[in-house]
Amino acid sequence: MYGSALIPLVTAVVHIFLLTMIMRDMRTRTRRLLAVYLIASASWGLSSFLLHASFLPEQLSLWEILVPMTGLWAVVGYSQFICAFTKRHVTAWIVLGYAFLATLITLAATGYIPRSLTYASGGEIDIYQGTWLYLMIGGSVWFTGLSIFYLVQKYHASKDVLTRNRVAYLLIGASLFAVFSAIIAVPALFKYPIEHIGHLANAAIITYVVLRYKLLDIKLVARKGLTYSSISVFITSLYLLMLWSLRYFLQGWTSPASLATIFAMTFVVVSLFNPLRMRVQRTVDKMFYGKSYYYRQSVASFAQRMGAVLDLNTLAEEMVKPIPAAVNASQVSLLLSNNGDFTSQFDKRIIGGQQAIPIQLSHGSPIMRWLVNTFSPKSQSYEIKHDPSVGFYLYVFEGNKCIRDHLQDTLEMAMECAWEDYGVPKSAWKKIED
Repeated sequence: MYGSALIPLVTAVVHIFLLTMIMRDMRTRTRRLLAVYLIASASWGLSSFLLHASFLPEQLSLWEILVPMTGLWAVVGYSQFICAFTKRHVTAWIVLGYAFLATLITLAATGYIPRSLTYASGGEIDIYQGTWLYLMIGGSVWFTGLSIFYLVQKYHASKDVLTRNRVAYLLIGASLFAVFSAIIAVPALFKYPIEHIGHLANAAIITYVVLRYKLLDIKLVARKGLTYSSISVFITSLYLLMLWSLRYFLQGWTSPASLATIFAMTFVVVSLFNPLRMRVQRTVDKMFYGKSYYYRQSVASFAQRMGAVLDLNTLAEEMVKPIPAAVNASQVSLLLSNNGDFTSQFDKRIIGGQQAIPIQLSHGSPIMRWLVNTFSPKSQSYEIKHDPSVGFYLYVFEGNKCIRDHLQDTLEMAMECAWEDYGVPKSAWKKIED
């Protein structure tokens, strides 16, 4: 088995594993379409493995047909999933995609794709697609670009923080999908199945987004990922350099001095991890937050620093001082009750030399009425209804008025949403018979 065949084999196995996770609950259209995409990607990886591993050479013509066919199926299946996720009804494009796939199958079956395929020395494969390569690239670019376009539109149109975070994950997956798929256009790299790595990363991200309701904040993931990847690269490089130096100077690995030195080096490298992590994390956070980093640190440590302070003036000063720079606001005011109204008694203006603008809110002002209506305790009720075409709706009622609704893929996710956002325990739900 050649080394290049391992990539599609591993990706096919992982796609099958992700498919088993999704197939535990297939009640929503989004999950069913994700399952189709995973099946297509697993089929593509398996057929590519059979081709690159020279498995059953007498079936070479079959593998050469299956590889482009399943590859384009994965792209079209991904686009169909994104259309369902973003609630886009674009049946015409999907029909066109599968018609394009049928055309590709016909061309492959009649011998037009690829034009030639031979095994070279060393187990490498020389594939010549001819002019049909541009047809395959054009179709893949179109459907991948369409998916990214819909995701970007969804991100800008949504006002919900959780939805925007989910879409941001999918955009990262789509970017990996597109970048690795672009390798097919590079003749020197076309014979290596590197594009499977991007499809696998995209599929893993999609599965995580679909299976989890509340995802990790994408900025937190980026910060932590950059921190730990930087440390891993540095420590691995340092350790390899130390091992090379040891072998160069001691001319061996098995002597007692060499073994003792290896254990000492391992201890040093492990001891360096936490100090390096803290230093690199601070550097990465400064890159993300810029000048507001120190003010954010001040706000985050406010409770710890002011826990024993009882003086109102001191508390107010420490509270409003870092906030303008931390959240990039021009002014921060602390409003306290005064004869039934609320007036600004402590202010901080970020623009030097300018006086803070005084703020006063009367008890009957629209803002005060909104605050009272929004944050005062109210009697609320909750209901989950199943819509077979889209999923499960969580409705929030005040009296007989529905004030909010949340669409989730599964009943479990709707109940988890009610618990995380409204504190409704799962044990409180009762099924109402029709």
